Amino acid sequence: MYNAAADILVDSDPNRVYSSTTFQNLGSFEKPNFPTGLSADDSKFFGADNNYRWNIDYDSPHKKEALIFDRNSSVITTIETVGYPHILFENFRGEVTSLSSGLKRATLYRDLADTPDIFIEKVEVP
Repeated sequence: MYNAAADILVDSDPNRVYSSTTFQNLGSFEKPNFPTGLSADDSKFFGADNNYRWNIDYDSPHKKEALIFDRNSSVITTIETVGYPHILFENFRGEVTSLSSGLKRATLYRDLADTPDIFIEKVEVP
């Protein structure tokens, strides 16, 4: 992920943050394990801990939770969501938004039994 205003790159595999001008490592973060979005001011990372490699079954550890990591305070906020979040981002109004699915799924690209269940939800941040 890239934030032009803050000149940072986020490598989501080892969860590291780099300067996009010097490529210097600026630090790392523990959660979310799968970040998918940045706030416009670069202070927050949005994501979830649902691993696309997990088996999809009744006992799988998928959760209907969004995670927000605040870079300034190093605080992780967990917010319950309506669906299983796949992609979280900040919209033009500054609202945290999620592309979610009602059923557990590995990716957005594969339907479960040909049942499309993708929807957009506004994540209510406290």
